[in-house]
Amino acid sequence: MLNKEKDNLETLLSQKISKREMLIVELQRISSEDKIVKIATESIGLKRSQEVYKKIYLDEKLVERVVNIVNKKYE
Repeated sequence: MLNKEKDNLETLLSQKISKREMLIVELQRISSEDKIVKIATESIGLKRSQEVYKKIYLDEKLVERVVNIVNKKYE
C-alpha cells in the first residue's frame, strides 16, 4: 500500500515538474523583447526609440538605502 502511494506521489511530482517547466518556457516566450515590442507597437501604438540608451548599473545595497530613505520620508 505504501509503495503504491509512493508511486502515485512520484507520478504527481513528475507532472508538477513538467508543468513548471512548461510554464517557464511560456514565460520566456512571452517576456522576450521581440514579443513585448510587437505587442507594444501593434496593440498600444507605441513606437520604439531609435536612440541608443546607456545602461546604468546600481549597487543593490544603494538602491535599498534610497528606498528606505524615501519610505521614511513619506510615512
